Amino acid sequence: MVYQLNHTEHKIYQKIMKAIAKGELPKLTKVAEENYVSTTYIVKFAKKLGYSGFSEMIYVNKYKQRLGNTASNSEIALFDQEDVHKLAALISQFSDKIIFVFGIGYSAIIADYLQKKLSKLGLFVNSSSPIDMTIPYQEYLVIFISKSGETDDVLEIAKKIKSTVSASILLTAASDSTIGRHVTHTQVVETEREPNAPDLFDSKCLALFEYILLELNQ
Repeated sequence: MVYQLNHTEHKIYQKIMKAIAKGELPKLTKVAEENYVSTTYIVKFAKKLGYSGFSEMIYVNKYKQRLGNTASNSEIALFDQEDVHKLAALISQFSDKIIFVFGIGYSAIIADYLQKKLSKLGLFVNSSSPIDMTIPYQEYLVIFISKSGETDDVLEIAKKIKSTVSASILLTAASDSTIGRHVTHTQVVETEREPNAPDLFDSKCLALFEYILLELNQ
């Protein structure tokens, strides 16, 4: 998509991209001060580019720069390209139906993020539990998020809807899990297992969906 930027917006964008390319993470207040505009102006600018806010703009472009701008290169680095295609195809099957994205704790934050991103595509997406809603005679997809694949509340819901859900996906770091036995598709998001290694599960879930969104937008 091509965006019509004015001189100030173009200058700000170029500065942000140069900073990210250097491995820096631009701060909202600093970007505003350096360009003699308000933080509100920067946030509106980020939304003009299709992001939910400044933080998302930085996060997404940091990953694009770090992993490569083409889907093929980045998917080789983090995800199997076929997995991205399959997940995008499955989600697109429910473009005129109901999609639930559900997680507990930090995973709930990821679920809310995905709900907002998918809703922007015109999909009917809910980040609450599917058992909290009456869904008579309707097809629906549920995307569960659980790093361990053993989260009690998520497991309970997966069991309860197993006989009625049309399709279900589990995003997890576990190749074999209890929740995984109650869904139709498990997507393993690899994480480091070394001591003191950073926990990148949530970040990788977000990155995975950025590539899925690219597929859905094509």
